[in-house]
Amino acid sequence: MSISNPDLTVNPEPTLTQIFETNLAGADARVGERNATSGQVAQRARVVIERVSRDELPSIAPRLAAIVSSHMSLGMSTYFTHPYTVESALQLFTSLKDVIVDPEQEKKFPPPLGGVVLFVAKLVKTEMGEGVFAESSSASNTVSRSIDSSGSSSTTSSPPSGTIPPSTITTPSSTSTPNSSSNSIQSSSSITTPSSTSSSTSTLLNQITQTNTDNDALLPSLDMNGNPTPHPEIIGSVQLAFASMPNGAFRSEVRKMLVDVRYGGRGVGKALLGKLEDEAREWGSTICMLDTEQHSFGERLYRSCGWTELGVMPYYHWPPDKSEKRNTVFFYKHLDAKVRSNGFAREGGEDGSH
Repeated sequence: MSISNPDLTVNPEPTLTQIFETNLAGADARVGERNATSGQVAQRARVVIERVSRDELPSIAPRLAAIVSSHMSLGMSTYFTHPYTVESALQLFTSLKDVIVDPEQEKKFPPPLGGVVLFVAKLVKTEMGEGVFAESSSASNTVSRSIDSSGSSSTTSSPPSGTIPPSTITTPSSTSTPNSSSNSIQSSSSITTPSSTSSSTSTLLNQITQTNTDNDALLPSLDMNGNPTPHPEIIGSVQLAFASMPNGAFRSEVRKMLVDVRYGGRGVGKALLGKLEDEAREWGSTICMLDTEQHSFGERLYRSCGWTELGVMPYYHWPPDKSEKRNTVFFYKHLDAKVRSNGFAREGGEDGSH
């Protein structure tokens, strides 16, 4: 005979999907009125959006590669299939060195053909505390990393000060096997919910919860090999890519929208997208395009920001484990209207004046 003791009932751990659904609802409430500017959206998401220069790229690339690696470990459809390496993820960003548009370059039409504007979302200083922010931002002095022209890297160091030591955190292994599908905010992305019995997944879920209950939470950035990277304060990134041919100079594209899943649901993706749209307008871009996995949180993000569905391409991409072919939905947005179709005002006023 079995005896059930209600006091001993163990509640199942929340899945990543459940946490994101709860956090997204909170993020929607924080964003507030529909006439907010991109700057106001960023403020409510508790981040600052900054452009990255060619000189800054080598230091920032390892952090962005670490975000990609964490997505891969959760079975999210990103850009690779297993097996893959740190160098593969680094190459996504180091390859921009010849096309990245310098922040100091004058904005005028036509924009640089084939040029790319890289944005990052950083936790604000009040979020982390002045001391922690200062120490974390200088992590590149603690982490010795060299990146050659092929994008390979080597790392030898202790963890950056001001962060949680890697020994106290279990990061998901790049070979962990997810069990069921869910989704996340990311261009061409979805997320597969890992098993609740995985200790690495449990730690990651705890970190996600921590960042939404503790305003001072700054979590370490570790690559897929467990090595710390500089700039743990960077929690998201997106790229604005201009057309490569003169007859499309007025077109632009959203590429590589990335948000650290541990900070999901606070409006970081919306803040990055709003800043990208403002930047595209300033260069004279009148239409922008993107694609993302169908039924993903990415799709939800773009719809909520007034993007129009162009169509769905069935069986267009693989997840990391190549277990199935997934659908991709394509979106576009006209940027030359006085007010964005989601009601967000342009920076400087509804008519875009400054």
